[in-house]
Amino acid sequence: LICVVTASRHRLFRPQSRTQVARASRPLPNAATSASKRSDHEAASFRSFLGDFLDDVSTVYGVPSGVATIVKLDGCQNVSRCVPTVECVAVGHNVDCDTSLFRIASISKSFTCTALLQLVDQKQVDLNQCIEEVLPDDLSFDGPSAFFTGPGGVTPHEAATQPCIPVHRLLTHSAGLDETWTGSTALSLDDVLPLHEFLRRAKPLRVSPVGASISYSNYALALVGFIIQHVSGMSYEEYIRTNILDVIGMNNTAVGPRDTVFRDWYEHLAPSGLMDPDDFPFSTSSYYINDVPAGSIASTGTDMAAYAATHLRYGLAPNGRRVLSEESSRLMQAAQVGAPLGLGYGFYTEYLANLTVVQHDGDLPTFASRLFLAHSENLAVFMSFGLGGVPARNQFSCLFAQKFFSNASTAAPLVLPVPKTVSASAGYPVDSASDLTGQFFNTRVPRADCWALGARLQDVFYNTKMAPTPGTAKGHTLSMSLSAVSPLSWFVPEWVAAAVAASHVATFDWAP
Repeated sequence: LICVVTASRHRLFRPQSRTQVARASRPLPNAATSASKRSDHEAASFRSFLGDFLDDVSTVYGVPSGVATIVKLDGCQNVSRCVPTVECVAVGHNVDCDTSLFRIASISKSFTCTALLQLVDQKQVDLNQCIEEVLPDDLSFDGPSAFFTGPGGVTPHEAATQPCIPVHRLLTHSAGLDETWTGSTALSLDDVLPLHEFLRRAKPLRVSPVGASISYSNYALALVGFIIQHVSGMSYEEYIRTNILDVIGMNNTAVGPRDTVFRDWYEHLAPSGLMDPDDFPFSTSSYYINDVPAGSIASTGTDMAAYAATHLRYGLAPNGRRVLSEESSRLMQAAQVGAPLGLGYGFYTEYLANLTVVQHDGDLPTFASRLFLAHSENLAVFMSFGLGGVPARNQFSCLFAQKFFSNASTAAPLVLPVPKTVSASAGYPVDSASDLTGQFFNTRVPRADCWALGARLQDVFYNTKMAPTPGTAKGHTLSMSLSAVSPLSWFVPEWVAAAVAASHVATFDWAP
């Protein structure tokens, strides 16, 4: 995340706010009883920060609900002996940390990757094997018919000589699959497709060589979910519940529309802020996700704190049970492509207030969520906000880092509206400056189907420059501006596009 530098600071906290806030402070379930080692002062500071922020979040950002948790590890001479404790605050009508569900969207991908790495630990899947070896024939991506050789696609020579797609390329969004916007959403439970059927209907073409670029792909992670299903012999939902949720003790988490254990989870969703289901847009509970492994999990603040603690301890749950080998957990969190900032398996690395964090965001029309791990600070944070929560999420991250990270930068938090030209101080290492200078285009657009023309008509280029930040030894400042590719590109508000580019140009979805 890049904290956008602006001319003036925004005073967020308003003590007179009367928003309903639920607070909780406790060791995580089954954690060691020595949680009291954490200083009372630090615990009070966390609670104060959470309470002040969420107290005011509905007034400042207009969000109807929110939850935020801070997980801190105590006694970290040895990661296996670290004691995870949590502070959690929730806001909204009848919203609490323990039972109110928030749709975490793409953070679900980290669950999917955790499950796949479990199969790797068990030697049932090899990250380097061809995906055809772990998929049925009707989901093959080999052969000439699997490629798009039209404008924006691969050349005929590349199509004839391309190797198979290895499993790990699905996890890092670098398999070269086209972006697909077809059929991912269902407006009723009856319309939700079986995972295999959805993948077969929405199957994209290969539009770039394997590993040539990164293009964030919900389809690729849904395909990973089906590999889990195909190899394990269990449904995706059953596998996630049995091997992750039950092991960690996440008893108030739902896997998606086909969850047979937590059937009434929609009734426990926090308010989304959308209109009545009879109107448009649709309410929180009236749309479903077909690509379940890419974004269908709904969870509580308390359950997500336990999940965050598990990855903060490299696969060891708060109850002492091992979910994933430490080796595989470290693989998930390491930048596999695009280092030093880049994508791991279900996570990506970002700079936040001059420190490297491991994180994943999740966005739906109704919820904006983020999970980040700051190993250097022995802490993790999960947050989720209702409709309109993206700026609240970014503001929370920046303010939290500046207050609690030991060597935080002093960049101002995100303030809206963002200027058309964004200056962002992120403490980039000197040797990364050249990699972030030039002209970039968005790779996450359809190239081979009927959506391709519309996507290209609104396309823009992002021009970036890196220069040493005055008064710093290592920091660089990233400046960005936009160039229209098409006269219709003005349909995309420039400050929105610039803000998105500023946060993602160094990690994924952009190519020189």
